[in-house]
Amino acid sequence: MAEKTRMSSAIGRVLALLVVTGCSSQREVTRTVVPSASDASAELLSGARYECPQLAPAGKDSVADDRRQVFTELYLMEGPSATVSTARLSDLERLAGDASLRLVAAPHLVSDLDQRIEQTLVEHIGVSREASLYRLALAPRESSAGSIVIELGVTFQLPNATGVVPAPTATTTMTMTGAEQQLMLGSSALPHRKDRSLLALVKYWRIRDSQDLRHIFECKMRQRQHALSKQ
Repeated sequence: MAEKTRMSSAIGRVLALLVVTGCSSQREVTRTVVPSASDASAELLSGARYECPQLAPAGKDSVADDRRQVFTELYLMEGPSATVSTARLSDLERLAGDASLRLVAAPHLVSDLDQRIEQTLVEHIGVSREASLYRLALAPRESSAGSIVIELGVTFQLPNATGVVPAPTATTTMTMTGAEQQLMLGSSALPHRKDRSLLALVKYWRIRDSQDLRHIFECKMRQRQHALSKQ
């Protein structure tokens, strides 16, 4: 009987400890605040304006890879055609706070000069009620003036009420040219919506050797720290 009493007492202490521990854990839960769509767009557009130091040419004693590549940042948004058609680079602050614009994607792509690359982002199989970004195609080439011409193709999967395979798609294209690290702006009508258009902000870096890639990565880290310091 005494043994049962001691066991019951021990179980009671364990249960009490579990209850206290559970309450303590609940008090220590950290809640993450998810930024609103407008806050996310504002941070990305702020990053698009961030300027990295110019890439220095390789020194005489360094071993260059002789790469002919381009690192490209894309900021894709869609919104009313009237808003997109009048957008200017000087309007970025206003665009960041415009609730009618929706951020679609912000990918980074590395491609060879004079070569077309394609990247499939998300492929929906089966029934879908809305259009979605499906594939990006990028073809950078050097102009006679030495700047880079960016040819961009954006493919959407269209609404697929019957789930037919493959799902129907439609592509819109745009061409932009500018200097390295110069923010470029392009726009094109959405193929599946007459009243809405696609807005693209594009920035590129030329890559000549592996040090250039390291330089860009370090710049992206500083850009992120800069964004966090402003919050």
